[in-house]
Amino acid sequence: MPQNWSKWTTPDSLSLSLRNTDGRFNELLEESLKDHEENADHSVSRKSSAYYDSSVSSRNSIGSLGSLGSGTFGSLDSSASNGLSSWYDNLKNDPAILYGESSSTRSSMSISSASRTVSESEPDSSVGGVPCHTEDLKDEGDNMWIEKDIPEFINSWFTKLCIVNGDPFYGLEGIEYSPVNSRKVVRSDPYHGLSWDTRSSFQYDWDGDVDKDGKFHGTGSLKFADGGEVFGCWRNGVRVGKYTTSCPAQNIKLLSGEYKAGKLLGVGTIVFDNGESVEGHFRDGCLHGLARKLGVKKDLIWVGRYLHGVPDGSCWEFLPGGGCITGQTAVNGKLSGNFVTYIYPDWRTCLVGTFSDSILVSAQAARVKSVCIAKGILEIKTSPPEG
Repeated sequence: MPQNWSKWTTPDSLSLSLRNTDGRFNELLEESLKDHEENADHSVSRKSSAYYDSSVSSRNSIGSLGSLGSGTFGSLDSSASNGLSSWYDNLKNDPAILYGESSSTRSSMSISSASRTVSESEPDSSVGGVPCHTEDLKDEGDNMWIEKDIPEFINSWFTKLCIVNGDPFYGLEGIEYSPVNSRKVVRSDPYHGLSWDTRSSFQYDWDGDVDKDGKFHGTGSLKFADGGEVFGCWRNGVRVGKYTTSCPAQNIKLLSGEYKAGKLLGVGTIVFDNGESVEGHFRDGCLHGLARKLGVKKDLIWVGRYLHGVPDGSCWEFLPGGGCITGQTAVNGKLSGNFVTYIYPDWRTCLVGTFSDSILVSAQAARVKSVCIAKGILEIKTSPPEG
C-alpha cells in the first residue's frame, strides 16, 4: 500500500477479509492516486434527485466534532456536563425562553439561491441541499448525475451533518410526512400522552400554576415517582412549546424538544446517560424522519432516517478508526446483509460485501462511481466488486 495512504486505519473487524482483497485493493489505490492529475469531460442537466461522479483527490479523514450544541435550542455551555444542566438551569431561571420563536419547522426549509455573481470556483447550484456546480449535472432519466468531484461532494454532505452550532439538517429533506403507525410505533418521549386528562396514570408532584379550572397552566414542572421530570409550558392542561424531559428509568439524561397540542413535534435532541445523543425529526412523540447520532466526544457516528420510532432505509455509520459503512439499516440501527459497503477516508475506494451488525464477514474491492441524495441521505453506486 502506498505510504501516503498508511495513515488510514482499517478497523480490526475488516483486517481479516482484507487478506483476500489486498492485491486488487492496492491497484485501486494506485488508480485513485493517478486520478489526482486527471480532468474528465462532463455534461450538464438537472432533475429532482442527484447523482454525483468523480475522479478527484481524497479529502480529510473523518474527524471529531467540537463541543455539543443544539441547532434547535442554541449553543450549550461546554463547562457543564455535556452542556445540558446549564441549558436546563437557564430554562428554569428564565421561563421566557419557552416563548421564543418556534423552530420546529426550520429544518423543512430548502436552500434558495440569491441573485449574485458566481466565480468559477464557487458552487452555483445545490443538489439535495449540498452545493455543486451546474455544469457538473447530467440528466439520466429521473436522476441528476454529476460526473466529477465525488470526494468533495460526499465531504460537503458529511461536513454539513457535523456542524455543532446550527441546524445540521438545514436544506436537507429531513421531515417525514407519512403518518405515524400507532400499531408499530416506538415512542421516544417517555411520558407521551401526558396531560391534565391523563394525569391519573402517573405518580407526580406539580410545581407551577393552574388555570381557573385547576388544570396545569403556565410554566411549571412535574416530578415523577420514577425519578423523571418534565419542565415547560402548559396551556389549560396541555403541553405546548419548548420542553425538557429527563427519565432515568429509560437512560434519558435529557430530551429537549417542542410540543404542539401535547405531542413532541419537530427537531429535538435526546442525550443518554452514557453521553451519546441522537438529534432528529420527531412526530407524534417518536423519531420520524432524518436523524444523526453523536458519540461521547460529540463526533458524528451515525446518519439515517427513522420511521415510527425505529431506523429505516439507508444509513451511514462512521467508524472511530476512519472510514464509514453504508447500506440498508436493521431495526437496531446496525448494518447487516449483502451489498453493504465500507468506504475508506478518500470517499472513493471501498469494499462491498456481507456484514453482520456492522461487522464485515467478507468483501471485494470496488470504487464509488456515483452518489445520490435522497430524502437527505447519500446513496451510492460502486463499480463491480473484484478480487
